[in-house]
Amino acid sequence: MNRKLLYIINPIAGKGSRGSLRKQIEARTVEIGFKFECHDSAIDGNYEPIAQRIQQGRFTDIIIAGGDGTINQVVGSLRHLNLPFGVIPCGSGNGLARCAGLSTDPRIALDVIFNGKAIATDGYTVNGQFACELTGLGFDGAVAHAYAKSGTRGLNTYIRHAIKQFRSAPSYKFNVRVLEREIALDAYMITVANANQFGNKVTIAPHASLTDGLLDVVIVKKQNKIPLLWRAYQQLSGRNLPMQEEELFLSLSKDITQQDILYWQVSSIEIENHEGALIHVDGEPTPRTSHVTIEVVGNGFRLITPAVLH
Repeated sequence: MNRKLLYIINPIAGKGSRGSLRKQIEARTVEIGFKFECHDSAIDGNYEPIAQRIQQGRFTDIIIAGGDGTINQVVGSLRHLNLPFGVIPCGSGNGLARCAGLSTDPRIALDVIFNGKAIATDGYTVNGQFACELTGLGFDGAVAHAYAKSGTRGLNTYIRHAIKQFRSAPSYKFNVRVLEREIALDAYMITVANANQFGNKVTIAPHASLTDGLLDVVIVKKQNKIPLLWRAYQQLSGRNLPMQEEELFLSLSKDITQQDILYWQVSSIEIENHEGALIHVDGEPTPRTSHVTIEVVGNGFRLITPAVLH
């Protein structure tokens, strides 16, 4: 098959030079012998002109050079074209790419794009808006909002904001509805994950899969913050397993008091955000809203990966 690649490059993603990355992309693609074009990502989020160019130019692949926010915008805007997406991860966290086993080395990422296989991959919607990685309310959202305002990026900056937010993090009152049942919660955070991590290999939902048709829900209930550090470590390290169906139904009963971190796998969830907890979607701060409906979109797009996803 004669492939024709359209690259969408975020000019401000990552720490390196956009010019050097673009030159590397151009040189490697010429070397492999594929036709291609390079375009900057849309600052205003309007990808209609690029969609028209893709159709007019009969491109076969859409390649995204950027982070989770850029992937969110591009896939959400162009997945209706039913073309495979490749990713050259160059964001600050690269949560989706890391979950999919993609390298942050542009040379290796390009090798995967040239030789990998397009795999049907789940997405999800937040109040009807398509997304790819994960959504967080409360502590998780507050860290994302603070991080977005930082002058520096990277794991160290993220950790610094997480520590600062943890010290003063309040709990929030939520009503959560899953599996046709509803429960009131006082919680520090609710994370709904399609991918397994925030980025930088910080895995909030270690057992999440991009192809299982489920969302991993992690709820950290209000509790003493000192023992919470150990419980958080257990969650991040994968020692906490998602609840089986019987345990999940038990956790939704009014009698449950002992579980400090709830870990569910469901296809959809509704959250009443009574106290205006901060929210992020795929790492990008979003306006507060009092009601959040999140639903998985099975096989929502095709992602070029080095191997079969789990």
